[in-house]
Amino acid sequence: MGRQSVFIDPHADRWFTSTHPALRRANTKTSASERHVVSRASQLAICITGLQRTWPEVGQNIERVLLRRTDRPYLFGVRPAGMWPDVKLRFDVVEDQRKPMVSFEELPFKFFPPRSGAGFVRELGDLAHCEEMIAGYEQRVDISFQLVMRVRLDLFWETMFQLPPTIGGKEVVVPHMSHCGGANDKFAIGGRAGMHEYLTRMRWLRRNFSRSVNSETYLAITARLSRYKIEHMADWMFCKFGKNRSHWKHTTPGAPNSNSMGAWQECTYRIRQALPCERMVCKFCAGGCRCFNKNNCPRTAEKAGLCYRKNVTIRAIVRDPQLFLLGNS
Repeated sequence: MGRQSVFIDPHADRWFTSTHPALRRANTKTSASERHVVSRASQLAICITGLQRTWPEVGQNIERVLLRRTDRPYLFGVRPAGMWPDVKLRFDVVEDQRKPMVSFEELPFKFFPPRSGAGFVRELGDLAHCEEMIAGYEQRVDISFQLVMRVRLDLFWETMFQLPPTIGGKEVVVPHMSHCGGANDKFAIGGRAGMHEYLTRMRWLRRNFSRSVNSETYLAITARLSRYKIEHMADWMFCKFGKNRSHWKHTTPGAPNSNSMGAWQECTYRIRQALPCERMVCKFCAGGCRCFNKNNCPRTAEKAGLCYRKNVTIRAIVRDPQLFLLGNS
């Protein structure tokens, strides 16, 4: 997908700055051009939003891979009312979800898939709410966070990936997989100024675009509008778990039996079977990663499409144009 043009309207985000005066700019005392050493970033704010899904199942993975990267991260949560009964994290600030200030029906542009539109608008409202909480905390305790991380509660991380050694003030780093023609919007870590813009991108919801967009292309377009840089990391590989805990029961490769709403089935069931991967290839839009293990893939699992014995080749990637991202698990 090529670069998308935008109808120029310099006042399209005025409604947002008038209704959210505290969010007009990041409350940071450092320059947007300054680079921060990630391993020394003691002042890391983590923004957590979304439904808990199968948190008892994936929570330890999220804590190990993401939340324990520094000795003292500050946790900020936007909680769907009464819907985090199993999330026992130590939040510095947690508040209930608010009603979105913009409805999906009000959007002046065409969004796809339409069934995801209401959730897209609500998610952007939660992220702006989280930024408001972070900015308010900075003012109350006289602290300026160097880095901000955005975390969802339904992602199981398949790799203990490396964070970049430094991140600039207006840089935002995201996984390369599942970019859907734009930029992956399910996880991010960035400098304070860049993440301020990332978290408040709902400001552009009343701006029209020359073509229909999804959540990933919306992120890529609004990053250009807000003038922060997105970096893509190939080794950040994850699987999206669904609503309910279910088990692998199907007997034919093409008919998985799942009640896990929203799950990426292939990787979900593979993780639940604890099947190791020597190499993985991830889809460019949803679906997670495909697992290759020449010596440790049982025939029953291969028949079910959970893992593959043959090493991935360029020929295999060409056969399925969605499979393109190589990495080591």
